[in-house]
Amino acid sequence: MLPKVEALQTDDNHGFIYRKFQQKTFPFVWHIHRELELTWIATGKGNRYVGDHVEPFTENDLVLLGSNLPHTWHSLPMKKSVESVVIQFSPQFTGEAFESLPEMRRVTRLLKRCRSGLAFSGPTAIEAGKQMQAMEQMPPMQRLTTFLNLLDRLAGCRKVRELASPTFTQVSRPQDRSRMEKLYAFIHQNYDQPIGLPDAAEVVSMNPTSFARYFRQMTGQSFVNYMHQLRIGHVCRQLIESDEPITDICYRNGFGTLSNFNRIFARIKGCTPRIYRKRYTQEDYRQTRLP
Repeated sequence: MLPKVEALQTDDNHGFIYRKFQQKTFPFVWHIHRELELTWIATGKGNRYVGDHVEPFTENDLVLLGSNLPHTWHSLPMKKSVESVVIQFSPQFTGEAFESLPEMRRVTRLLKRCRSGLAFSGPTAIEAGKQMQAMEQMPPMQRLTTFLNLLDRLAGCRKVRELASPTFTQVSRPQDRSRMEKLYAFIHQNYDQPIGLPDAAEVVSMNPTSFARYFRQMTGQSFVNYMHQLRIGHVCRQLIESDEPITDICYRNGFGTLSNFNRIFARIKGCTPRIYRKRYTQEDYRQTRLP
């Protein structure tokens, strides 16, 4: 299934969209939308993709995403169903008059800061998830005030990390979104293959030189660097979750030589794959930001 641009609409009774999901899996559906999004994972584990950032997620994963920031969650096979709560709201949700109030300053800063995506952890994230679940049964006004209170609590959370790199650029023009989504779909479906600049350029009907310039303009980084970060993200999950030989993991994720893989891994993660694996266990999903 190709990722898509989502055109979201609130109903007449609510100023934002509230959704609760319970399903067999979180499929890989790479997509973007104008609305900001707060997502909490109640059950499930796998990989989370935000812009050029990839890392493992597990239950109590809480993320606030900015406008026009491509993203998806892709879960690993599980016996039980996966569950999530998603709140989506317009960039103009609070309005200029509301934003000017002293009480809203922290929330306003938070909504500006989340342009690259923010991941929250610790007790605040767990409590926020409980609040998001409880909102399902609330009447509209109580749901609204609870949501504003929730944003204010997140604005004061100290255990928070930015996800996409500072150079990653949100795609705002509809024609660019359509082109980039087609490209992202190709990349994420074939990252484990030896795809190069000419292959990606062909997907969007551009010559390699023009494509290289266009990709950097759209994402703030080179195509090669994006591929490296994506592949290393997959490698990290496999290092954490398995005891497979590092060499096998290297070649399975699209790297041509072990020496090149080790060099790229050290540049991005700051250590060797072997040392990285030692820091983690299959039960320990401490998340590390990709530089």
